[in-house]
Amino acid sequence: MAVVHNTHVEIVNGEPKIVGTRFGVDDVAAMYILGESPVDWIVENYPLTRAQVHAALAYYYDHQAEIERLWREAEELAHQVAVPSEEVIARMKARMRRKQDEP
Repeated sequence: MAVVHNTHVEIVNGEPKIVGTRFGVDDVAAMYILGESPVDWIVENYPLTRAQVHAALAYYYDHQAEIERLWREAEELAHQVAVPSEEVIARMKARMRRKQDEP
């Protein structure tokens, strides 16, 4: 049985990113898991392929504890500055949109 490595995710400065983009795996996973955005919606609204989104989700499931720890830390910070989690998710989506517009 051949083992195929994920060619859609790379580690950049210690963070998992989708290869060739500035999109973080945690951003994509947050939209899907926390924001309840379907894969089709993500693909329609961002310059990502279905394969890239699914690769990001696969990475999330393989590293779920680590990524969810980052989410909890972000949630704690949001509570400290009194920002609702829905606004944090909206900001994450806006940040991803800005990233897609960068060269």
